Amino acid sequence: MPINPTIPKKTGTLGPIPKPFTVRFDPRSGQTLGLKNTGDINLLLALAALAESQGASGELFVSPVLSELSTQTPIQGITINGVTIPDYVFDQWEVETNESSESVFSDPLVQAGISTNDRAVIARAIAEASTLEDAAEACSEDGIGATWPVPVTTFSVPTSGESLQLYNELQKSQDSWGPFFYVLRHTSNVNQQSTYNVADLNVNKLYTTAQLFSEVNNGFLWTYPIPSRLITKINNIPAQSPDPNEAAYYLWSWKKSASREQINSQFRVDIVTEYVLALWSTIRYAPI
Repeated sequence: MPINPTIPKKTGTLGPIPKPFTVRFDPRSGQTLGLKNTGDINLLLALAALAESQGASGELFVSPVLSELSTQTPIQGITINGVTIPDYVFDQWEVETNESSESVFSDPLVQAGISTNDRAVIARAIAEASTLEDAAEACSEDGIGATWPVPVTTFSVPTSGESLQLYNELQKSQDSWGPFFYVLRHTSNVNQQSTYNVADLNVNKLYTTAQLFSEVNNGFLWTYPIPSRLITKINNIPAQSPDPNEAAYYLWSWKKSASREQINSQFRVDIVTEYVLALWSTIRYAPI
């Protein structure tokens, strides 16, 4: 009797034996081609390394006789018996908020509660590190405020409690406020070989809400346009108004970002574009 068990004898071809393939659809990984091969473990290990380098995932079942390698490879559509199965494309839409830091003089409460005279004098006093009395005199001599033109020729010293408190806070470097900006984020999830959503149009341009809807609700542009729920959400966002002295130079609008792309763990590509809602300067950004 031999001490070691008999090693099974292998017969047949030395190469891997392919089995019928499958096409899988998944909203996270898109369309993938499933391949199965049986054969010698050493050959299948080489095939597994090649498949992994090409972005495939899979499993290797090891057997003393015939092992089996099963792989899933991302593909951009496939034609079977003359019928083309298109690649899976998904459009995701989100409405989010980001907090920013802006000048306290752009705060709607400050604009509504503190007069133009007082804001101009206070701003000049802070900018020049002077007293309110000296700032009011300087504004009167120039006929202009420290940071914006105002329709006043003679400036007075601020006396209201709100104005004096604002002046005190600015002296303590409490010179900003943190508004929330609404952000509409669009993400296209595609195969890494796809040509879907490759163009960056109107980057850094300003959209009115009507113009935004014309773009994001266009069925010719997107496989899945923006859901009606988010349209309702956007339509209920309260509009903001600029300072009356600067109204001609600001637009309550959505600024479009350049897109960014990243490959996720399923070797799919996420293409992200954002539209940020705010009072944007038409001096620095052009409407579409």
